[in-house]
Amino acid sequence: MKEEWQNDGSVVVLFEVPGGLQSNLLNDLNHLTHGSVETRIVENKTKGTG
Repeated sequence: MKEEWQNDGSVVVLFEVPGGLQSNLLNDLNHLTHGSVETRIVENKTKGTG
């Protein structure tokens, strides 16, 4: 997990979330922030066999 506080008081957080929990997490963040959260999928990792 990586977090970076901005000069305006906002925070940027980068972390990995299993795909099955992504929807619930986004819903929870929207609820907690009354819709003022900005979310972005930075990278979509897939497990390969090599």
